[in-house]
Amino acid sequence: MRYYALDLLRFLSSLAVVIYHYTARADSLSWPSLAVVTQFGYLGVPIFYIVSGFVIALSAEGRTPVAFGISRFVRLYPTYWVSLGLTILAVLATGQGSFEATQVAANLTMLNDYLEIPDIDGVYWTLQVELKFYACVFLLLLTGVFHRYRIWVTVWLALTTWHVLIGPVPVMGWFINPGYSPFFISGVAFHLIGRDGFRSYNSSILGVAFVLSMIMTYRHAPPFVLFDDAWIPIVSCVTVALAFGFFALLTTGRLNRMQGRWLLTLGGLTYPLYLLHSRAGKALIDTFKPQVPEWLLVIGVTALMLAVSYAIHRLVDVWFCTRLRRRMTAAAARWKLV
Repeated sequence: MRYYALDLLRFLSSLAVVIYHYTARADSLSWPSLAVVTQFGYLGVPIFYIVSGFVIALSAEGRTPVAFGISRFVRLYPTYWVSLGLTILAVLATGQGSFEATQVAANLTMLNDYLEIPDIDGVYWTLQVELKFYACVFLLLLTGVFHRYRIWVTVWLALTTWHVLIGPVPVMGWFINPGYSPFFISGVAFHLIGRDGFRSYNSSILGVAFVLSMIMTYRHAPPFVLFDDAWIPIVSCVTVALAFGFFALLTTGRLNRMQGRWLLTLGGLTYPLYLLHSRAGKALIDTFKPQVPEWLLVIGVTALMLAVSYAIHRLVDVWFCTRLRRRMTAAAARWKLV
């Protein structure tokens, strides 16, 4: 089943992150009054993780490990490689930085975090969090225990609870991000609710994950927001709680009437927009800021990023990736892996 409303939520979350990076910059705070609001745009990231938990749990059901791996590779890497290349070109063309070959090569794998090599764009750290989650789901499929949610979700939630309330769990961060696990688990719980209803187990998992998500949202706020006010973490929690409310409506069918190809297009813009906007966009803004009013630059660069993202979506995600997925699936079928 296609949840069209998710495409709108993903796009709005991505756009919120863009506006956050462009207008709530500590190094260029041109609109302090606006930044009071836009500083909360960073919350698009944990909301993404709820979406990811929901979508991945939904899409992995009934798939072989290889089929799941192909779908995630095709979804993740080609668009990432194109966006990475465009980011490098934008930074080099504007003279806003340089790159070493080893850094570029490591970033192409998305595994540079394990090699302790810095990201080319600061937002890429979130991709590594996603990749770890995908890898865990792949292993669950490979071992044949993915459908046994009560085992692995319970263990995951128990370790996450330990991390949040007591302290770090040894090596947990190596294979899954413990700080953002409550959001992924919440997404998985919403999937179970959408499939089986508000049964006692599903509701209990969601309830615990919600409490942990609120705790982590409260803790995460200070490093991301600009202003040191006591009410800010509370507003952050309320915002994320509203996202939970959205998912409750979604999984109970109250948003089923929200449909249309335009929503699919908005959803398609989300990933390239997120990948492109930060370092490339800031490089353009910082380069032309002495000659052009910053407010006009922010509007223009945002429009440019949306336009380029649409082009990447059509050419890479829709045209190229569709063909790549078909060929990889056919190759896997010949080896009887799907």
